[in-house]
Amino acid sequence: MIDVLKDKLNNYDNDKDKFNKLREELQLIILRLLDEYNHFRNIAFLGGTSLRILYKIRRYSEDLDFSLVNKESYSFQKIIEDIDRGLTRLGLKTSFKIKKRDTAVKSAFIRFTGLLYELGLSPLKDQNIAIKFEIDENPPTAYNTEFSNLAEMTIIGIKHFDKPSLFAGKLHAVLSRPYPKGRDYFDLLWFISEKIKPNLLFLQNALEQSRGSKSEKELDINLLRLMLLEKIQDVDFAKVNEDLSPFIMDDQDRRKYSPEIFVELIERYFISDIH
Repeated sequence: MIDVLKDKLNNYDNDKDKFNKLREELQLIILRLLDEYNHFRNIAFLGGTSLRILYKIRRYSEDLDFSLVNKESYSFQKIIEDIDRGLTRLGLKTSFKIKKRDTAVKSAFIRFTGLLYELGLSPLKDQNIAIKFEIDENPPTAYNTEFSNLAEMTIIGIKHFDKPSLFAGKLHAVLSRPYPKGRDYFDLLWFISEKIKPNLLFLQNALEQSRGSKSEKELDINLLRLMLLEKIQDVDFAKVNEDLSPFIMDDQDRRKYSPEIFVELIERYFISDIH
């Protein structure tokens, strides 16, 4: 597997791109193992990494995020054990740190030991590259899932949220996250450009769950527009651009985001596209 990864990285000129590509290849390996061990019967892929892997959006991503969609015979511990078993079989040295916390989101860090050194990306033998792996065991209701086959060396079968539900999840992140995350805004522009209709019921359920209270008004397109416009006025776009910079794939995508850009796009496209 080390030789395969070396060949993959040979197509990239700088260490930043090699690092991002390596992390993506490791994400694909983990997804392949989840399919191999039939864990997509229980979980569905979502989040920014799903957009990159499934739809090739032009930014790299960090974490692997999933929602529990079928509780029958589900075990977070078993999933981690199967991933560990599969990575060991492939000759990759790993360690796992499972976060012990009493929440609905189960989380583990998958650390790849010595891999950066073996691939010439670090002079330190003990420097790790880690992937955060999370499963929301109590997701909001009203999501929809679908199944895609991904051709990456071998065919990987992946259960994932459909685009409207993914869009709703991203809107929830934009509206609820207490700090600006550049990748949220990059993804928001992608959804708008693709003219995808958000799953409003799923979004409303997600907002109510995170806020711990029932909404007084039923969420509709006009209310969503107002919520987004209000949120954007409070965003520090200098931090958005700074956060996004390490994940941009090439200079063509290095635009500077501003409140004016998002206000214009929401007013100009968001309403007209989804009616």
